[in-house]
Amino acid sequence: MIRPVSFTAAALVATMMTAPPTRADEKQDSLEYPVKASLLLNFAKFTEWPAGSAQAVSGAVAICVLGPDPFRGALDATVEGRTVGGRPIEVKLFRQVEGIEACHVLFVASSEAARLAQAFARIGDSPVLTVGEAGDFAERGGVIRLSVENNRARFSVNLGPTEASGLKLSSKLLHVARSVRVGASR
Repeated sequence: MIRPVSFTAAALVATMMTAPPTRADEKQDSLEYPVKASLLLNFAKFTEWPAGSAQAVSGAVAICVLGPDPFRGALDATVEGRTVGGRPIEVKLFRQVEGIEACHVLFVASSEAARLAQAFARIGDSPVLTVGEAGDFAERGGVIRLSVENNRARFSVNLGPTEASGLKLSSKLLHVARSVRVGASR
């Protein structure tokens, strides 16, 4: 009999995998963001926000995108009809950093790498799970850095900001991360 814990971890790992390699770059690009959208949903499912925080008591779980939306509808389609902890999910798009501290999960598009310091200053110690693509995202104070290597989505975790904000990441999530370290806080 498969234990629920094993099944959940296996489902997370399966979500991280992309389709087999393809020669058409356009087709591969079209798969990258739907896979990343699934990861964002799973990251939310494997995160606990501190009791009493705005994120813990809000009605819906806000998965936000800072900058131009690279998902092109894939994130909306992925979360449609889904819940996290019995709460509905809403997708919010931000062109500016004002208001991002109320997000549960904040995806920082690669185009926003120059504004990371501004975004992290706005968030401060708010319990926002930050996810980004920039190569130095975690070193600069982000929680999860997403990358694509050998046609597979990978992620690394920086626990520094989670400790300061009271976020708790499931050991199941940490187990499938490419690397986990305690590094720079925001």
